[in-house]
Amino acid sequence: MTTFRENRIAWLDEQIAEIDKELTAIEAKYEGTPAYCSPEQYPEYYEFIVRVAKLESRRFALVGERKSS
Repeated sequence: MTTFRENRIAWLDEQIAEIDKELTAIEAKYEGTPAYCSPEQYPEYYEFIVRVAKLESRRFALVGERKSS
């Protein structure tokens, strides 16, 4: 029987893996996009930047929680 702590760590690991998978897919999609581009040229690119920032922030929080568990 697994403990609550073990279940929580497993869940955190799953969440981190899902975020990593999504970040990898985003990186592949925008590979080769210029470092600077205007929102008019690539409006979805700016949505991507916001999404990555949110994912990385969430991942950072999960990793911190994982380390403290």
